[in-house]
Amino acid sequence: MSEAGKVSLPSMTPERIEEHAEFVEKFGKLPGHMALELLAALEESQQRIGKLELYVKSLEFNRDDTQKRVNEKLRERDTKLAEAQQTIAQQQGTLEFYALEDNNNWWIGGLDEVMPSEVMKDGGAKARAARGNKEGLEHHE
Repeated sequence: MSEAGKVSLPSMTPERIEEHAEFVEKFGKLPGHMALELLAALEESQQRIGKLELYVKSLEFNRDDTQKRVNEKLRERDTKLAEAQQTIAQQQGTLEFYALEDNNNWWIGGLDEVMPSEVMKDGGAKARAARGNKEGLEHHE
């Protein structure tokens, strides 16, 4: 007897199950000890199924948790990418503005006289104002 007071039964292998099936087929009924074996095998199978269900749930939880973290990382990356693209567009717009003004050098003048260009003089305020930035000209006046 096992510690729980149950009879210790042999493991139910496919061969053993086949023996039971042949016995039932031959005699039309199943003796008590064979029925107990089948019930024990059924209980063991149900316990395994319960454990497998818990394992599957833990895998699903891990998958969902991992997916949430991946989605968050993707959102963060997309936000940073959008911010970088916006900054690039703003800088490109500023450079284009000064190129249109034909004053895109940082320093202008000859050898004896070097003067800062419009870019240096206003720190980009004209470009910001032209592009609709509220900080425009009042930012650097």
